[in-house]
Amino acid sequence: MVSDSDRFWRSLSCPFGCSTCKSLQLCTSCLNGFYLASDNLCYSSCPPRFFGNNYTKTCQICPYDCLTCDNFKNCLSCDPTNDKRRLFNGTNRCLPLPGYYENYSQICLSCPSKCTMCLSSQICSSCIDGYFLSISSTCESICQARSIIVAGSKQMSCQKCPYDC
Repeated sequence: MVSDSDRFWRSLSCPFGCSTCKSLQLCTSCLNGFYLASDNLCYSSCPPRFFGNNYTKTCQICPYDCLTCDNFKNCLSCDPTNDKRRLFNGTNRCLPLPGYYENYSQICLSCPSKCTMCLSSQICSSCIDGYFLSISSTCESICQARSIIVAGSKQMSCQKCPYDC
């Protein structure tokens, strides 16, 4: 004879990819080849910005700069369109595109308008053509008083004059 509780569990169908579940929207474990995501459903691959942890069989978040990553949290791809980042193979990290700076969040921020590279919204490291990198790390069309233009290998910059200048 079949009990009422046996009939209930036989009639409950877990969502696709789940091996066990508490409801039609709540998986508790996944079938082989599937990963439990934050929405409590199982998927054959994790969404962007997550990786499938083969040990825990869960989708875990990638570092903030990665679009996709591996189990060691190395970036495999970046999002140049939205995040303004590119993959640097030397470190397996996503770095800001020229004209953007690292702010330690998913989306890089724009450099000031006359900078081609910068460290923040206030500090430029190189300037567009026709501008000089000032002593205070801003891009200026002329050097400040008591400074001279110095030609670097890639950038013209302003430097303080000697003390007697």
